[in-house]
Amino acid sequence: MIKIFFIIITWFDWQALKSEHFVIFYKPGYRFEAQQVVQNLEFYNQYIIELTGNKPEHLPVVIEDCGQLSNGFANPLFYNIHIFTNRPGFGSSLAPAGSWLRDVSVHEYTHICHLTKTKGIPSLLTRVCGRHFQPNLFSPGWIIEGITVFNESQVSPYEGRLNDGFYGSYIKVRMCENRPPTIIEATNQPLQFPLEGIYLYGGEFFKFLSERYGAQSFRKFFDHYGGSIWSFLSPFFPCLGLDPAAKKVYGKSFPELFKEWQGFEMGQLSRPRIKARQITRDGWFKSQLIYYNHHLYFLRRKFIKLAPFHSKVLNQIVSLSLQDNREKVLITLPNLNMDNLKIFKGDIYYTTPKIKRGMANTWMNGFGITKELYRRNLNENTTIFLFTDDIRAFCILADSSIIYCKDRPHQYGSEIWRYYNGEKKKLGETDYLIYELVADKGRIIVSASQPYENPDIYRMDQKNLWLTPIFSSPWYEHPLYIEDGWLVFTANFDGQYAVYGMALKEREICRYTLDDYAISAVIDKETERLYYIGLNRDGNDIYMTRFSPCPYQIGAWPESPKPIFGKIEYNHRTPGFPLLLKTLSPAVHMPILMPTDMTFRSWNLGCLFAGGDATDENIYFGYLGYHPEKRTPVLKISYWSKFFSPLLCNCYFNYKNSIYYALEYPIYVSLGSGLSNLTLFVDGRSFYNFSRKEFSPGVFLRFDYPFTSIQAQFETPFERRAWGSVIDRQAMKFKIGLFQNINEDQISLINTNYFDSDNPDSVRFSLYGYPEITTVCAQIIQVGYSHRFLKLRKGLWNPNLYFEDIFGKIFFETARDAEGNCYYSAGTILQVEMKMGFGYLQFTPGLGFAVTKEGKFKLFLGVESKQYNNLVLYYQ
Repeated sequence: MIKIFFIIITWFDWQALKSEHFVIFYKPGYRFEAQQVVQNLEFYNQYIIELTGNKPEHLPVVIEDCGQLSNGFANPLFYNIHIFTNRPGFGSSLAPAGSWLRDVSVHEYTHICHLTKTKGIPSLLTRVCGRHFQPNLFSPGWIIEGITVFNESQVSPYEGRLNDGFYGSYIKVRMCENRPPTIIEATNQPLQFPLEGIYLYGGEFFKFLSERYGAQSFRKFFDHYGGSIWSFLSPFFPCLGLDPAAKKVYGKSFPELFKEWQGFEMGQLSRPRIKARQITRDGWFKSQLIYYNHHLYFLRRKFIKLAPFHSKVLNQIVSLSLQDNREKVLITLPNLNMDNLKIFKGDIYYTTPKIKRGMANTWMNGFGITKELYRRNLNENTTIFLFTDDIRAFCILADSSIIYCKDRPHQYGSEIWRYYNGEKKKLGETDYLIYELVADKGRIIVSASQPYENPDIYRMDQKNLWLTPIFSSPWYEHPLYIEDGWLVFTANFDGQYAVYGMALKEREICRYTLDDYAISAVIDKETERLYYIGLNRDGNDIYMTRFSPCPYQIGAWPESPKPIFGKIEYNHRTPGFPLLLKTLSPAVHMPILMPTDMTFRSWNLGCLFAGGDATDENIYFGYLGYHPEKRTPVLKISYWSKFFSPLLCNCYFNYKNSIYYALEYPIYVSLGSGLSNLTLFVDGRSFYNFSRKEFSPGVFLRFDYPFTSIQAQFETPFERRAWGSVIDRQAMKFKIGLFQNINEDQISLINTNYFDSDNPDSVRFSLYGYPEITTVCAQIIQVGYSHRFLKLRKGLWNPNLYFEDIFGKIFFETARDAEGNCYYSAGTILQVEMKMGFGYLQFTPGLGFAVTKEGKFKLFLGVESKQYNNLVLYYQ
């Protein structure tokens, strides 16, 4: 009874901070994070309003703790933003962030100010029908994310992705290779490096617009587009709304502005790139290069496309022999990145993400990310799991003990721990946030930061954990390693990545690389060669050049002013649930005519409505109307709830007709190889004017391996007259799928079985080459082989249409029905990936043929669709 009472109370444990313009919702214990967010939002509020020309009021903001996962998102339809608490570490595309909560708050609030700006007729439609009529929603991703990337980079010259150096270097690479990014590529985001094209191209494009036309032009453009009734057709015909708005402000359409930007960037090329020898040629993402025993070791993350709009990521630890240039993949994992790669005495250490429960969030249904530390022996190829903790960084001492740090909860700084012989011991805490640890000959060098600053380099005293400054700059330096008394590090001085060395005694600095972009270098002293990770159009590759350091003098730098929060006022509300209830009001409330049946001869007038609370714990969608012939109200409503997260609940109600409900509970969730998901679920429904009542428990299983995925689902629907159903019924449904990758091709094997002989309603299924088959029992086997034939990557701006890749599929299908009839067909289908509406609508038209059991040859044409929800805008 006490446990049930506790669960009910947690429904109402949301607390709130209310300021003049914002309401911050957070769980108990997260007041520190809520205060940081509300202070930053209020401090930068007026600046963002002036940039966008819009002033939202009483914006709900939700604090989410997803463990070691950094992100945030804005929902302009339901009018809220969510902020993840974890600060991104080195290697994240979200770095640098002198203050993560400032960076993400400015980014997401800019989204809301931009996308909710309306004028004229669209403003009237928004008031009457709901927020889905806000014109700026109907923009390409590079506009939506470009303005936010630009804005996050204005609060400090050392914060935000435009000040990082990678974005500018990649644009320069594209220009040097005479392959400038086009408006078609930026709009449709093909699966290629760097993946975050709408952020990169959009941010750099808005930077160009600000330098050429002034940042004040942005609010003028948002103003014109936000008042255009033609904006709703712009995703298909930009010439009707988007380009005319651009011409009013810039005198040119966006394709013309993109060409102007390309010319500007081409004119910025002042010198040729340094041509070092390229060692690898597979591109994608590489990081954390290590030299050991005439081999290079590094992390690689690449994406392979297996079927239309279906890809897979492979995370690998790779060994590259410097004697014969042969690569060997040591470890491959199918999901999130490995990190913190280190080698010590013939063992390679690394961390991987792990799912943990009980986190204060709704976005991950109460799950979060922590880290597991592993050790692999390079000679024996054996892997040992060491321990799990919220590891941000670690180093190995001479006695093989491990010093690691993790963030202090609900305050700035780090906890420092020691792991030795299977036991963990807390050594102490520091007010500095430690990002990286390296050890050598009794020294521990750390990269650590203070609030609103990027990390500097310190030496840690092992006894009292004091940090003594070694090198300080407003930029950030990583990764670190020590080589013969020199500290080697990568730094983005002046917004350009290069590798440097610093003598730990004399504190002299030398520059090791002259390329426009170089990270994570190592030195082979025997051959006097320097290896580093460079950049080309396809991504990161390893380059080699002669080791010839030259003295470097870092120049003076301007100060980055810190915000002063003394005058910002806010009130603490406990409980915050009454304020949360106010956010449940409908975001969509649109009058609409609906046909009463498929003859379209009779219509009823009703209203579509949709909404949800700011936390996303409750979301609803429905229709309310009146049937003119039956003279009865029409009510259809769907409701999704995360109240009992991770137990997920949803239901659908159709007045005087049916009700459906579903409960889903994840027993086990993992990101590693092997069993990755075990979920129990219960579906139930009452239908046919509530005359039948079905109850259907089941289980879902998923196994993930680097090149193999297995999915299985089993459920047993049944009905009983004792429950009020008109029939007794027992059924069984079972489906298992095996998906095997071979290079970048995929073989699929799917077996579907259902036995439902007591059901008066037959089930329908289709095979290629046959009309629809109706039966109560069936076994269906489908085998397919998918191969990508061609990368098209071609499209149009007007009308907005894009063709990405062409796939071919060979298939064989067979089935047996309740009467024992056997069907089978074999054939092939040619499919093309097609995008429309700024890439948000995705289709796969297919043309193929099948040969049936009867020897009939049949052509067929089909279209599969995939739609992305473009109303929730994630930070990355």
